[in-house]
Amino acid sequence: MKKRFVYIFFGIAAIMLTSLGYLVDNDPPYADFKMTILEFSVITVVIFGLLSFIYLIGKFLVNLIGRLA
Repeated sequence: MKKRFVYIFFGIAAIMLTSLGYLVDNDPPYADFKMTILEFSVITVVIFGLLSFIYLIGKFLVNLIGRLA
């Protein structure tokens, strides 16, 4: 259950970070709304992937250090 909460939190954080990025961005929006949705989705997936990767690397290192100690 804890893993599910962590990944839900990462998903919410990725959406919020992407939204914040769009709010502070000064670039003009795309003429086609589909491109905006596509870009938002891709950026959200990339941020979610990075957060998950960092979490898994940290968990692996904690387990490795715990086995060595």
